[in-house]
Amino acid sequence: MRKTQDIFFNQTGQSLILDCPDGQPSAVVSVRVFLASADDITAPEFTPTGTVDATPNTTVSGASGFSQLDPTAINVTATSGAQIGRRYTIASLQGHQEWFEVVDIGSGTLYSKYPLINDYEAGSTVKTTRVTAPVDATWVADTSNVSPMVDANPYYRVRWELTVGGAARIYTTDIDLIRYEGRHHVLPLDVDQRFPGWLDRVPIDSRRRQGVDLIDEAYRLLVRDLHADRMADQGLRNGEAVDALVVERVGVLLGDERSVFRQMYDQHIRSGTPIQTDETGGGGAARVENRLPIFTR
Repeated sequence: MRKTQDIFFNQTGQSLILDCPDGQPSAVVSVRVFLASADDITAPEFTPTGTVDATPNTTVSGASGFSQLDPTAINVTATSGAQIGRRYTIASLQGHQEWFEVVDIGSGTLYSKYPLINDYEAGSTVKTTRVTAPVDATWVADTSNVSPMVDANPYYRVRWELTVGGAARIYTTDIDLIRYEGRHHVLPLDVDQRFPGWLDRVPIDSRRRQGVDLIDEAYRLLVRDLHADRMADQGLRNGEAVDALVVERVGVLLGDERSVFRQMYDQHIRSGTPIQTDETGGGGAARVENRLPIFTR
């Protein structure tokens, strides 16, 4: 699933990222960055050179898949370049193929978040589909390029032209140039303090990380709520309120009737005295001014 990528102001060495949904590209024809409102025929912001990731491109070293004792274990000749949380493709010599997400890496073994659907014999391939392109050092250091935080729409669009399976394909991703990342600081213990014993109710695969993925999902859902109200999550400037909203959003995911998420969200985001936000993208919080409640005529 595509997500607007945050590029940080005045930090060198950053890369644009595309995880190609159609398999590993054989070539990157061009990468161009535009204002989101700009036409493709206008001058781009910058035109980096794209590269297909070299690793992991490995092969299966022994039988792996659904008929094995551990259908989440993928035995490979090398694990170098593989990262926990990344998604890769695995393809058999017979033509079977599927995506998997790495949750653990052992000696010569990648562990999938879910059991594989197919069987894979030795010689099957494991590949990344990621393409990267460097962010221009001059562009990233120009304050006039920082995305405004007045709404949640991405400020820039990246146009990727690739060759995949012998055919030319066009993809787009979105980016923002920001000073601060939109994120939460909620730990599993924080949720347990609000909803004691909550880990007993989460799916088994979430317990491996103490439900961290569930907390992250709660934040993603909060971001969608903010976007619906035309607010950028990067612009929120009250960390305590954000974390409290995330904890209550976890309660909603758990179906806990004690959660007061909607009430708290309306109080902080839609009320006459909302939490502070950074509207210009400069990092500072705008002064809060009382507004009429949402239902006041």
